[in-house]
Parts: sequence; C-alpha cells; structure tokens
Amino acid sequence: SGSVNVKLPGFFRSDTTLEPGEHLVLDFSFMSGGCSGCFKWLCGSGNVRKTLKNMGRMSPPKEVVMHDARVLEQQEGLSKRAFFEKHGFVLLEHRTAMTAEDWLVNTTAPAPDKASAEKLDSVLKAAPPVVEVYAKEIDPLVRDLLPSAVDVEYPRFVLRRGPGGPNNYALSVHQDYGLYREDMANTVISAKEGSEGLGQKERYSRWLDRMASGDASGYTVLNLWRPVPPMEGPVSKVPLAVCDPDSVRVQDTVPQNLFGYVPGGQHTMGLKFHPDQRWYFYPQMTKDEVLVHRQFHWQKGIPEPYDRIQTVFHTAFEHPGAPPNAEKRTSSEYGSVSGRVEDTLLEMLSSPGLCTAIVSSMTQGFQYSLLVGLEM
Repeated sequence: SGSVNVKLPGFFRSDTTLEPGEHLVLDFSFMSGGCSGCFKWLCGSGNVRKTLKNMGRMSPPKEVVMHDARVLEQQEGLSKRAFFEKHGFVLLEHRTAMTAEDWLVNTTAPAPDKASAEKLDSVLKAAPPVVEVYAKEIDPLVRDLLPSAVDVEYPRFVLRRGPGGPNNYALSVHQDYGLYREDMANTVISAKEGSEGLGQKERYSRWLDRMASGDASGYTVLNLWRPVPPMEGPVSKVPLAVCDPDSVRVQDTVPQNLFGYVPGGQHTMGLKFHPDQRWYFYPQMTKDEVLVHRQFHWQKGIPEPYDRIQTVFHTAFEHPGAPPNAEKRTSSEYGSVSGRVEDTLLEMLSSPGLCTAIVSSMTQGFQYSLLVGLEM
C-alpha cells in the first residue's frame, strides 16, 4: 500500500461558525499586481481586517492518513464509471500529444480587478492548442465516462502551475465552488454565452433561467487533474489529494467569498477538520493518467440546505517520502462547455429533462472545464 501519514494545512478551526447565508471573506488580491496591488489591498479593498481575522480562524496542520486510491479501486473492483459515481473521483488512462509549450501558450493568471481581467482577455483571444489538440483528445474520454454527452464547447485558456508558469500550487484544503446555484454568480458558466458579448451578470441570469426551465434537472462540475510536460514524471513530491464526499459533514463546510483571482471575487468553500474525513491520493501519477473529481453539483428537487455533499475537497500536499531531489511538478488548468445529451446518465440525477454540467480537467497544472448537457 502507498498510504502515508501527512500533516495537512488549510483546515479551519472546529469552533468556526457562520450565520445562515454568511460567507467568510478572504481577500488575497495583494498577491498579484506587485506594489500597486498591495497598496490597493491595504487602502481600497475594505477587506484587510476581515481577511486577517478569518486567517486567524485557521487551525494548525492536521495529521491525516492519506490512503492509496489505487488500492481502493483494486479492492472494490468496480467499473471506472461506477467507482466515480460512488466516490466522486476516479483515475483514467489518457495519453496526450500536448507539449510543454502548448500548455503555456494561453495560460491565464490571477486577475483580481476588471482592468487586469480585460488585459488578460485580450491575450486569450486566439484559439490555443488546448482547443485544437487537447479538447479533441479528451472528448472521447469524457464521453466514455458520461456516455450521454453530445455537444461540447471548449474555452480558449488554461491555468498553468509549477516552474515556468504564473500560478503556484494550491497547498491548502479547498473546494473551488460552493454548494448552491447562487454560488455560481461569478463563475464563467458558458464560454459560448460570453462570446456573444454578455457580461457575467447576464451569463449568470441566463444560466438561472435555464436551470429553472422545465427541461433542466441539474448542473455538475468535474475536474480532471494530470501531470504535464516539461516534467518527466511520475509525480512524487507534490501530488493531489482528494476527500471522499461521503466522509464530509455539511456542517464542516465553510462558505467563502474569495477575492484576488477574478473581478468581484468568487464563492468557494473551506473545510473544518473532522477525524472521520477520508483522504486519498494516487501515488506516482504519470503524464498518461487523469484524475477526475466532481467539483460542483446542483440537482432540481433536492431541498436546501443540503444534508450531504457530492463534491470533492482537495489539495496538493508535500509527500514526506519524496526524495529531496524529486522532480518539481508542473501543472495547468483549462475549461470547456457542452450542450445536450440523449439517455439517462447518472442515477443521482433522477428528475426528467436537461442536466448541464461543467467538466473541468485539471492537469498537473492544467484544469480543463467542460459543460455537458444531460437529458434524463
């Protein structure tokens, strides 16, 4: 077994409490923009005191057992799709023709305000290799996992992590999305709608209308994570860890307003530590493997607030058994969007109609998002 004991940072203290509907504020916009970014954060954000107070709610690193997910898959003997439906994550094989330069060509970076976002958007106009190469490669993989997917639309940017890229590793327990529909207000839900000239509020309003319509049954976000060049692999020093959602209590989730990465901030989640949480990782992941995990799930007809979650908290972590000279990990993230499907896809989506989904594929510094329609 490759299981290992690790000290995992990024949990909130168990006494962290919020009022119903409250989101804890964390503003990290000072981390981008150099001296001017720090000045704006100190003098203009209004979030300095809240951020410092809420950072004080973090607990010291917690010791957890990082279980070997390869062993778990082998012991349970389920199909890849059945394992994913049970645990919210699964490892798939996939070889890509993408090069190290391809992953960097249109990488995005933190854009905390409208001006930086517009500047970044101007760089991301041209169709990068992730659209011309990776999107076409990954399409059969997604359709194998979600056999009812039909139309798929892919965005034109990636988020590259590791040496040579503009983004650091995410070495803190987190969930990139919230639990409810309103948590999607600042998320790029559809690249196609954005290309029609709609602003974020209009995109979100249109998405809410679509979810309220009679043919919509839900919305799901997946994330695919993999090692990418220039590293040779396998990943030994900073692998990705995932937490089985069935082991996470809803009352231990911490809704957040996170600032510093997109204009206006975004709704994400932190997590309070609980000893029943079950953490997993796939030892020695190679560039020919992809770790898929579910990041957001909304289903029509499920009463709120939820009594369980179906999404996967995750974090990169320093493997204590990695040699001192272990190869540094490179990674990048990407998003894509898709249309409607034919047949029933997931048993958990039981109401009739159209279920839209974003599938994100996060490769060792690459996250890939894709919107999939599921007709139930």
